[in-house]
Amino acid sequence: MRFLLVSISFCFFSILSIAQENFTYDANRYSDNGSRVCLVEAHVDAQNFVLSFPDAALNTTAMTQVSRRQKGGEADDWVLLAELDPGTESWIDSEIIPGIAYEYQIKRNSATGYLLGGIDVDQTNYQGRLILVIDESIQQTLSPQIRQLKKDLTGEGYLVTELYVPRVEGWFGGSEVIDIKSEIQAIYNQAHELDKPNHLFLLGHVPVPRSGLDLQAPDGHVESLGARGADTFYADIDGEFTDVDTYEAANLNHPEAQNLPNDLKWDQDHIPSTLEMAFGRVDFADLNSLSAPESTLLINYLDRLHAYRHGQTWMGRKTGFYYGYNNSNDGSFRTLVPISGKDGVYEFYSNDNFPQQIQSTGPYQIFMQNRFVPDHIEWNTSGMDATIFSSDQSYWGFWCSEETGGIGRIRGLLAKPTKCLSILWTTTAVNIFHQMGIGETLGNACKRIMDHAIDNPIYEKPEADWDDRDWWNRNHMQVLGDPTLRINQVLPISNLRAESWSSSLLHLGWDASVDTDIVGYHIYRADTEFGFYERITSEPVEETEYLDDTFDNFNYWYMVRAVKREVTGSGTYLNPSVGLFAQAEIAFSTQEVGSAIHLSTFPNPASEYIEFKTEKRMHRIIIQNDAGQVIYSTHLDDNFLRMQLDGLISGQYFALVQFEDKQILQTSFIVEP
Repeated sequence: MRFLLVSISFCFFSILSIAQENFTYDANRYSDNGSRVCLVEAHVDAQNFVLSFPDAALNTTAMTQVSRRQKGGEADDWVLLAELDPGTESWIDSEIIPGIAYEYQIKRNSATGYLLGGIDVDQTNYQGRLILVIDESIQQTLSPQIRQLKKDLTGEGYLVTELYVPRVEGWFGGSEVIDIKSEIQAIYNQAHELDKPNHLFLLGHVPVPRSGLDLQAPDGHVESLGARGADTFYADIDGEFTDVDTYEAANLNHPEAQNLPNDLKWDQDHIPSTLEMAFGRVDFADLNSLSAPESTLLINYLDRLHAYRHGQTWMGRKTGFYYGYNNSNDGSFRTLVPISGKDGVYEFYSNDNFPQQIQSTGPYQIFMQNRFVPDHIEWNTSGMDATIFSSDQSYWGFWCSEETGGIGRIRGLLAKPTKCLSILWTTTAVNIFHQMGIGETLGNACKRIMDHAIDNPIYEKPEADWDDRDWWNRNHMQVLGDPTLRINQVLPISNLRAESWSSSLLHLGWDASVDTDIVGYHIYRADTEFGFYERITSEPVEETEYLDDTFDNFNYWYMVRAVKREVTGSGTYLNPSVGLFAQAEIAFSTQEVGSAIHLSTFPNPASEYIEFKTEKRMHRIIIQNDAGQVIYSTHLDDNFLRMQLDGLISGQYFALVQFEDKQILQTSFIVEP
């Protein structure tokens, strides 16, 4: 068996026996002193955005070029900002706007590095539409878990559309893939032009499209040519897939790889056009060695995914890689340093039970295994203590198969009782996903590099054996796991209450997140439980309560997300927790003055001040104008309050007085000139 990637030179650092947290650079290890990759990380210092180049001291002959573009920019959008003297180790970008993400390219001769970063980049807004495609055979068995998943995706800011599709046994979907593609296209095309679906989540054994002819397989094995699994077919809404060519060969690894005209296997080895959606698949069919029903494996995965989002399990804050083929190391260097900073990257080079070594030094946000084939017994013993695991070795890219010979077994790692929630088989293209360092999803990060093509060179990297343009933009590229996965989770709030205090005022209260560096909470509102949640707070509120004085519908649902200032190797961003939900309800009966509790207002009408007095101790007073807007709110622990009326215009005002026993009294008063 031949491994995937071939030797190319880099500009990097020394290896210690098991792992190291602070890199020590050794120019002698890299014969070309940085002909492939430039290291880059960022931090915020007194509101300055500082780019650091940790390997600059090893590169004292070439100038460092710094270019920038907006997030999502194309090849022609790079703007050269600076040309730095050889050996320059840092540079400040003084022209960025806080809250906005910028992508940087660092270049010395042909070596490149990338970073998407900024200052307090805001990730708290609506995330867009998501299509959740579900194998209908699990609809009943997994109903609670599917609802839980949909709730969590809604809590991440998505508007979810469910699509149930027929199951087709085996690893070739046949005509069903055409019908499913048509339904996905219909959902996509019917969405508003400014709000198209951007993520596609395949759950269960959704029928598998296949595409490809005789282009060199990504592991060098000729028996692996032909039609390979291609979920890109679903994610490329407008790409032209044809079915007119032929690929036949002896000793095919799987008979499904044969490709004939009109057999519903597509001809394209490369993705025909830019992907419209990021995508990922969770599929545990044919994993017989796990000795558990497929439905049980899916339930276990979805339960672990839910626990991860709610901070109930692991929250690793470092990354790691196994030193191996240079192309693979290339991807690790470009990806991991911007995510965790160089001091948060662990490097391994021994193949002695690396899952056990990861377990003893983890958990990891991302671990990139760049050469060795792990022993499945080691996985069964030690699991995989990395939220995202990427692997480069031979054959494993052919996820679309049964477990025979171990070829489909990499999918099974997600089904094990492990910390791993997503797997990438990183061919020479899908090995740059640095965008996760500023809060982007795994799916979006992978989509960017999958879109990198001959006619769409989003990134620039030196071509070499096994990493030239023929390898870019390949149809077999795959994300296994939840494509919306983010690597920095925030502990959510708890005990959310939504209590109407009048027909035009709702009070939200919750228990604070116990996470660190919480800057406040954002409030969202929707007309239905799984509807579009609009953010109704312009800035995070610091208190653990909120008054909605635009409340006018008892069908409203509310969502609250804790917001943390996240510090990474890409700067800082506002990172929201998964949301918790509550529906508006009438919690108390609001009594008019004259009830069992006596409340006096004096003088009434008033001009300079008004006094509230009662025999019980008041807990809170809220003043609304005649339009229902809250103009004053205060907490107190007293039976008397004098309120100055400076700035109030003439008219009628309403007061809600809450007592510690949660009883509420309502009264009104007049303000005169």
